[in-house]
Amino acid sequence: MSSCKPLFGKVGVFVAYVKSSMETHYGVAQRTLECYLKSVNYTVFMVDLDNDERVKHACYKNQQLFFRKHCAASVYLKEVDWMLILDADTAIVNPNHCIEEWIDTRADLNFYERYFNWEIASGNYLAKNTEFSRNFLKKWGDWEFIQPQNWNGADNGVLQAYVPAASSTHLAYKVPFHSPVQTVFGHDCDRLPTVPNPHSGGGSALCRAGDSHMRRDLAQGRGSIYYQGTDYDTYMAFVTCCKMAMGATRLWPGKVRIYRRAHGWVRDGFLADDGWAETDFMLHGYKANKVGQDGWASPFTEAPNPAKCDASTKGWPWRKEKLFTVQEVKDRLSAFEGSTGKNYPQKARVIPYLQYPDVGNCFPNCDDMV
Repeated sequence: MSSCKPLFGKVGVFVAYVKSSMETHYGVAQRTLECYLKSVNYTVFMVDLDNDERVKHACYKNQQLFFRKHCAASVYLKEVDWMLILDADTAIVNPNHCIEEWIDTRADLNFYERYFNWEIASGNYLAKNTEFSRNFLKKWGDWEFIQPQNWNGADNGVLQAYVPAASSTHLAYKVPFHSPVQTVFGHDCDRLPTVPNPHSGGGSALCRAGDSHMRRDLAQGRGSIYYQGTDYDTYMAFVTCCKMAMGATRLWPGKVRIYRRAHGWVRDGFLADDGWAETDFMLHGYKANKVGQDGWASPFTEAPNPAKCDASTKGWPWRKEKLFTVQEVKDRLSAFEGSTGKNYPQKARVIPYLQYPDVGNCFPNCDDMV
């Protein structure tokens, strides 16, 4: 291990949590993070979403955990140049890496794809302290107040549409729901209601108009794919629609970068049976307070002890059998990749322009915002 040079200024690590869950679910993951942070010089923000005074002031309207997390991140982002936002169940598996390795300065926000379903992951991301990033995170949090009541993927579902919309020249939160925005998504994926300002006593007239049209569309059965989800499979039809609309685009300069599956700083641990290679940095999905809980072996013989951790690796009790070569990880990912396509939900295998109207609902104004 060696020190991480501040190539991009002051870097922060942000973990938002609820005390009750932190005490019962994330012991192993958080101890790995504690160990890692003893060897680097990053600024750490451990934010209790229920009791943090800054969060209570800026995000008091947010009641749902994940949306409040993004609002809180927008508050603390002001303290650093770049910030890595982490889920509490994200563990460091290989401390021989620096966050800077994954900071792409061509974009203010760096996301990655989930391996098993191609979603843009909402739990772990990198943000630069810019007006664009802070506004993006705050308005992402504001989506709590207009998300539909159907099976919608919560903050993760919002993100699938919000990334390409906010990265285009027409920001989704400036467009009324009833406007036929066909420039970003191409089809019903783009029918996003305007995000209201939760602090303005009801929002602007534009927001109220958007809300009324949303209710009308739903009542008349003309809601978008996003508003028609009833379970995971039908929600994934919305994800498919958004992925097809984005096409091969992964970088919107100055705005967003999306890392390809398994190429970001973190991937799900189960993909390679908790094995890891030298190219790995973090593994996601560790919801256990101790190694061995519910039969979970983990990459460690026991949870790392932060008191034994320093700039060396002596405080990391790895299982030798979980240390793979890069080729071994590649082989396991390749095998998993083959099954993901075969097992992709049938209801999610949509071709939007063949199965959903892209002219009938907006004619003759479909091209108004091109």
